This record gives sequence, structure tokens and C-alpha cells, in this order.
Amino acid sequence: MSEFIKLEIEEDRVCDAISKIGYSPAPALLDICDNSVTARAKNIKIVLNKKDGKTLSNKNNVLSYTIIDDGKGMSNRDIEKGLTIGSPVTYGKNSLSKYGFGLKSAGLSLGQKIIVYSKKNGVLSKAYTLDREKVKSDGFGVYKGEISDASEQLSPNLLDDYQSGTVVHITNTVPHHDSITKTKNKLEEQMGVIYFDYLKKGLNIFLDYSNKLKVIEPIDILHWGDSISSFVNDKYCGTRPIKVLNEKVKLPELPENTPPIIIKACTFPQDKMSSVSSLDTEDRKRLKGYKVGRDRKGAFIYRNGRLISWGHSLDGIVGRDYLGLRVKIEVETAHDEALHVDVSKQHFVLPESFLNTLQRLLEIPKSTHKEVFAKCKSITDNDENSPEGSKFNERNESFSEEDPDDDTGTIDLVKANARREKIVSESKVKAPANENSSEDDLHDSDVFKRIVYSSKVKGNRFWDAGLDIDHGSFSIVNKNHDFYHLIMANLGSSSWERQALEAMAYSLASAENNTLKNFNLGLDDKIKPEEELIIIKNILEKFKKVFSHQLETWALSNQDILKDD
Repeated sequence: MSEFIKLEIEEDRVCDAISKIGYSPAPALLDICDNSVTARAKNIKIVLNKKDGKTLSNKNNVLSYTIIDDGKGMSNRDIEKGLTIGSPVTYGKNSLSKYGFGLKSAGLSLGQKIIVYSKKNGVLSKAYTLDREKVKSDGFGVYKGEISDASEQLSPNLLDDYQSGTVVHITNTVPHHDSITKTKNKLEEQMGVIYFDYLKKGLNIFLDYSNKLKVIEPIDILHWGDSISSFVNDKYCGTRPIKVLNEKVKLPELPENTPPIIIKACTFPQDKMSSVSSLDTEDRKRLKGYKVGRDRKGAFIYRNGRLISWGHSLDGIVGRDYLGLRVKIEVETAHDEALHVDVSKQHFVLPESFLNTLQRLLEIPKSTHKEVFAKCKSITDNDENSPEGSKFNERNESFSEEDPDDDTGTIDLVKANARREKIVSESKVKAPANENSSEDDLHDSDVFKRIVYSSKVKGNRFWDAGLDIDHGSFSIVNKNHDFYHLIMANLGSSSWERQALEAMAYSLASAENNTLKNFNLGLDDKIKPEEELIIIKNILEKFKKVFSHQLETWALSNQDILKDD
């Protein structure tokens, strides 16, 4: 008989491997939320804690992540099992959990330290800490202790309002993570879609950041209730989606008694329809809510009522040009073996037979999509009256503002923070409201305006820069500058050409602010800090003056350029 040899496991390398399954912060937080849903929580709160001296749009600005729920809770022994790799837990039918890796892989992708405490039937557990640094020296395991001793950032009172529930706190965040703005925008945009079925059945999810509390509303990715049942070209006004598919499909690879996969599809009007001035406010607001574009096209695949794949191309069946075609595919645990669902429950393989069926079913919907977009184009071609800057601001709401030197360690953070406060203070004086805004403006009040147009910019500058304490830089474009009224004003306010020029104006403002805030002349022993700032301001003012003059000269010399096309 052969000899069995038990081999060692390098615990820290295993931790490193499961932390690199492919998460970014938003999906990692969602994977932890799945545990709360599995625990039958009715209320889940995600808290994004910001580092001091950072704006919401700075990269690497998260101090810690905290997830709080009122699920069934865990005993001390339950927590120990939950923090075991490949948790020895039996999951119920159609559970969102599968392999017992989620909390560890998702948590360690966010930070080096995971702290968990819980309450079950009124009894509070100890705090359990999984610390990568300790794993390196002591092997894989957890430290059990008092909640108050686990972390300065962690309160033992987070479950006071609940009879049962759990807190997961992740700190010592990994470098090079997404900004709070990018993460919270992804969560706001996606959670209503991902947990649509659960939210409709009474689940409440809250997002807490920078002293703001956002309630996540359920979003039907197909907007099935808004959709009309058929497309008639002459009668279609471009304000609602159209139902183009509603089928049930059996997988031949699975037993005959396996439930069918449910497939539905809608094709949506073009995004630019939300700017058509002839439509009423309600229609435009609803159209904007559809968020038609590359981020919401393709197949949305749900497993047990929870979205696991966002915008799948179905191996090219829904190509890049089908921006308004959405397919909803609903599968269950019974389909896992045929789909080869992986540890993250985000990756799988669609069987060839199923793809062939989809290819056939989607031929007519794809044809309808082309007709719908052609109809919308005919409506929008002569209507470009959306508020200036609105499309750019909407598209770039989660844009991360970066200084390339942020990661080099060459920035004097104390000096940079002091300058930042001064720039913010000065920005409050010169920041105008968008002169085109009105009560009917489609801007949401919570969409930060990175681009603002104004006729009150002093001098002949093309732009003026401002800095918001939470959101970062914004650019005020001068409507009195010749480049604006000879070139930009002649471009549709939603056109890609206008948005490209707005990107340039925003980047100029961001570069100005980051230079003012972070640049060091290296003369600390020769001049005072306020004198150094004045010198940098004067250099930037000279740059702005020359840039604006050259741009004006070019515009005057080439004012017929648009007529040449």
C-alpha cells in the first residue's frame, strides 16, 4: 500500500491568492453583503470611511470599510467557522453562498485586517480578527478579544438596535484602491439592479459615506413595467423601451426535471433622447433613468435572484453597437454544474448549445434595436438643447482625480493639506451656479458639476479652476472667450466633440489645483510657505494667460472650420 504524506500549506500565500480572485472594492463589498442576505437580514448598511486630508474623488482615500446587518447573527463558534477558508457550513437551497470563501477572499482584497463581531438572540460575541501580518508570522488563524480592543475605529455599539446581527470591519486598506466616489457610485448604480428581487421583497440597503446616507432603491434592469409590447416605426416617439423577448429554455446537458432558464429582453431608446427639448420633464427624467450606454448593455445574468454578471456580451452575440439591447437571464443553483460557476460566483461558461439558442432568439430583437436607434437619431438630430455640461458631468460622476506623484512619496502632505484648505476657501467665492440651469434642468442635485459655464469669469481666461472639499476639482468655462462662442457653442451640448473639449477644460482645472496644492519649489529654507504659494500662483496665471490668448487667436483664425465639414 502506498504511503500517504500530508503536505504543508503556505497559509499567507493562500490568503494572497484568494484576495486576488479579481475583485475591485464594489464587487468585494457586494460579496460580503451576500452573506447578510443569506443570513436573512432586513437591513444592511455599508460604511465607507475616508482618510483625513483626502477628497472623495482621490484614489486610495478609504480608511476602512464596515458592513452592518440585522441578520440571524452568529455565536463565537459560528464566527470561527465563518473565518475558516472553505467554511464548513451547509448552505440552503438556492443560497447566494457556495464555496465558503466569500468573506475571506472579498475582505482580504479590500484590506489586510478583517474584524468580525456579532449578536445572536441578544448575546454579543467577542471580536475576531484575521490579520494578514499575523498570518505571516503565526500561521492562519484569528485573534479573539474584546470589541473595544480590536480597533480604534470600531464601536461596540453598532448592533444596539438589533436583537441579532453582524458587523464586518475591514481596515489597513490595500494600496491602489478605487476612490470613495468611484466605489459609492458603482454601488449606488448597481446595487438596486443586483438585489432587485430582494429589495422588492423588503430588504433595505443603506450606503453611508462622508456623513451622507443613501437609500438603495430597487431597479429593474429591463424596466419591464415601463416597456411597450411592440415597435411601430411611424408611431414610436422614443420615450419607452420595447419588449422584444420572453422565453424559457431548457439545458440539454442537465436532467429533464431541471427548471428552465428564463430569458427576457428589451431594447431601449437612445440616451440622447433624454435631452430632447420637445419632451416633457417627466419623459426626460424617465429616459435619463434608463442610463442607456455601454455600461448597461448586454446580458444581465441572475443566479437565485442575485445578479452575478453585468453586461455579458454572450460571446459576442450582443456586440458593441447594441447599446440599447438588454437581456435578462435567470438561473438557479440547479444550473451551476452546466455553467461551471466559480468561487466568486461572477465567472462561468455558457454551454455552446445555450449560446446557439440565444443567437437564434436574439436575431429579431437585434434588428428591432437598429430600427429603434435609427428612429431616435432622426428625432435628436435637430434637437441639441440639453444644458451645457450636463452630459459630461453625468458620464464622469465617478471619475477619479489623480496626481501622478501621489504614489511616489514626494508630496509634502502637511503642506498640501494646508494649501488645499486655502484653495477650497477661495473657490467658494468664485464658483457660480450653471447659468443654464432651471427647475426643468435634468441635473440631479447630487451630481457633482465638474464643468460649469459662466459669463462671469474675470479677464480673458478660457477657464477658471475651483476645488470642492469633498468632490475635488471643477472647471468654470468662460462664455465670453472667443473659443467658446466661435467653436464650443456651435457644437451640440451632448456631442462627443463638446464633451472632449470639456474634458480638456476639466483637466486644465485639475492640473492647476494639483500643482497649487502639491508642487514644492524646494526653497523651504529661503522663503515662507505663503510666499512659495504666491510664486506658484503667478507661474500658473502666466500659463493661463498665454494658453487662453493662443486659444483665442486660433479660434479667430479658424472660425470657419466647422463650416468646412
